Amino acid sequence: MSAALDSRDRRAAEHLLSDCAALEDRPRRPVLDRLSELIGVDLTRLLLVGLTRFQRARSAPRRALGRGSSAP
Repeated sequence: MSAALDSRDRRAAEHLLSDCAALEDRPRRPVLDRLSELIGVDLTRLLLVGLTRFQRARSAPRRALGRGSSAP
């Protein structure tokens, strides 16, 4: 039974490696293109605006306290 499991494991690993090799051959489209295709242009724009506002809001208190500057 151990030989059967080893054979299955080996086949599964070979299959996974062949799938990964096939993916490497394809050039990836930019993430914004892929996201827009999945959820639409308007929702993509809304998501990005929301994320950038969130990021600015998170970093604003640090800037106000003087963190992130090169001064000690």
